[in-house]
Amino acid sequence: MKRPGKRLGTLAAAALAALACASARADIVFTNAGAELSGTVVRIDSAAVVLRADGRETSYPLSRVLKIKLVHVFGVPGEKTAADIADPALKAVLKSPATPADYPDDGSVIYLDDKSCDIGTDGRAACARHVIQLVLRERDKESAANEQFDYLDKIQTASIDWARSVNGDAISNLDDTSVEEGSENSQYPDYDRLKSLKFAVPDVATGTVVDYQYRVESPVGVATQPFTAAMQFRFFEPVVLARFTVTSPKGMPLDIAEHGLSKDAIIKTEDLGSRVRRIWEVRDQPSFKRENDMPPYSRIAPFVEVAPEATWAQVAANAAKTIAPQLNPGPDVSAQTAEIIKGKTTDAAKAEALYNWVAQTIDYEPVTMSDYGYVPKSPAHIFASKVGNALDKPFLLFVMLRQAGLKPQLAYLADKGDFPFEKSLPSLGQFDAAAVLLDIGDRRLTLIPLEDNRRWQETPPWLQGVHGLVVFGPDQGKIIENPLTPAVREGEAARLSLSLSGKGTLRGSETISPLGEDQASWRAMKDWKKQDVEHAFQQIVYGIHPGARLVGYSIDGLNDPTRNLVVHVSFAVRNYALTASGGYMAFRMPSTSNSAADVGRPVREEPMFWWRRSDDKKNISVSLPKGWKLYYAPPPAELTGPGASYRASYAPGPGALTYSSASTRQAVEIPPEEYHRYKAFREAVARYAEKWIVLKKS
Repeated sequence: MKRPGKRLGTLAAAALAALACASARADIVFTNAGAELSGTVVRIDSAAVVLRADGRETSYPLSRVLKIKLVHVFGVPGEKTAADIADPALKAVLKSPATPADYPDDGSVIYLDDKSCDIGTDGRAACARHVIQLVLRERDKESAANEQFDYLDKIQTASIDWARSVNGDAISNLDDTSVEEGSENSQYPDYDRLKSLKFAVPDVATGTVVDYQYRVESPVGVATQPFTAAMQFRFFEPVVLARFTVTSPKGMPLDIAEHGLSKDAIIKTEDLGSRVRRIWEVRDQPSFKRENDMPPYSRIAPFVEVAPEATWAQVAANAAKTIAPQLNPGPDVSAQTAEIIKGKTTDAAKAEALYNWVAQTIDYEPVTMSDYGYVPKSPAHIFASKVGNALDKPFLLFVMLRQAGLKPQLAYLADKGDFPFEKSLPSLGQFDAAAVLLDIGDRRLTLIPLEDNRRWQETPPWLQGVHGLVVFGPDQGKIIENPLTPAVREGEAARLSLSLSGKGTLRGSETISPLGEDQASWRAMKDWKKQDVEHAFQQIVYGIHPGARLVGYSIDGLNDPTRNLVVHVSFAVRNYALTASGGYMAFRMPSTSNSAADVGRPVREEPMFWWRRSDDKKNISVSLPKGWKLYYAPPPAELTGPGASYRASYAPGPGALTYSSASTRQAVEIPPEEYHRYKAFREAVARYAEKWIVLKKS
């Protein structure tokens, strides 16, 4: 048992250390009698703690103290009320704040979003972000009060300078009880590097002004961890002033990419003697409106991005230099490679076998390079741990293909959901995943063995239609474009064989042949629980009719990555068709509905966006009940819209009716000026699917 003096002595030492780094405090002394005394701890020695409260200092013997809680306050020194505030931008907002009538469609307004990056000569850069935001309506109260920013552990450092709310004359400062340091990838321990600081500004209500500043410091000039500074200038709240400042040594040339800035943006450069300051200012930006199928935010927001000057050849060469020591496969990987390709006589067979082994055996941890690092782990480490991220799984395949005698190349690819690729900004920081390039005959394959539910020549949608850089191989330094997968390799082909009884009961089966992302979605069921799979099939038949009953289902090739899977489902629906007096029966062809919910808006401000192309086909044959004949079927339809087409027709036959359709989308983005044509197209397709088929009793 530790003596009380020993315990309190340790407590005092820890508290003194914390006091040394605290700029502002609101502390609590807990006594043995149960009292909680609030104030500012002035000092702690071996005998007592001195607490300042209400202008007085009181000494409390440590023998009476149970615990001391030192609370750090993130405030601006000397500013206790609104009258003390010195910042002219904040003073201007408090003097004449906007009203909800000024912004009728918005919940808050950002008066200032100011990011300032200072690149030093010591190999470090500090980027601070200062935000002043006024809450106009209840719906934005929570989002304005809660902020988060990320950093890479042991590479970057992060801190909060101040964070507070101002209500009238009162200032409520953030303290460290409302700050949470967390890990964004704790569930992936091998790639647990991305950390976050989350904080909740106190006392935020309608009419509150929120004011905070935080900073992140990063290394500059480190080949394995590229430095880029970037800022976006438009958000989902209106912005009065967005400003980005980059200050750097005069002898440090920078590459700069400017994307989508408004024509009235102010861009200027200031000479500071030994340093250069570059400033971008954009004023009075309206808020983005949330629309269906919007592009990812980073693709539509105007931005400026800055990086130390380089060429793509230099960037690739530096990456190759860091990769080279990791190329040795080691004995275990070499032996496994030999075992996998045993008996394979063609390059394609060897490549497919190695791809499937990596995809199936190494668990994918979905952490991108920008969230962990740009240097792969060794093949031996990946092999032993049996886990890999968006860099390490492709890298292991690259090494194994080399070991098998093939000649692959390694490329880094951009993420379609991130900033648009800028060729004028050579930096590894533009990339998030690795890919293996392999030439077999006259065909170049792009192999990305991430998820275990994707076939070997299929590309995840987020990496389709993106740029990349070859970092290792004969094409080192070359910019490539990973193409969009053709529509014919994305989508589903469905064949239904149905029978309709004279009482209106529909029975039948459906066979689905999915490709690309659709097949990957189906194949994910291999890891599902049986009841979850059955529930999914029940949802499918309920989509045909709310009274549908699932009869049976199966999936061929579910666990075989070397073949396309095929899905089978059978069902029955009582009273599917409607009968009417006079000997008529009416029904809609099942599984043909096409909603137009995505084009509900009359106009759009932003493009419509999809991650991939698609080509869906249906063939439905319905045997008609005896004693009934076709009275009416809709005429054929051939509809086209921007980047899309739809064809459908009904073909009557002896005792049967056959429907066939093809719905193809070649475009992955429709500009706003084409929206009215696309809207008309989607509405026409939806109307066609709603048409009735009518039978008449013979």
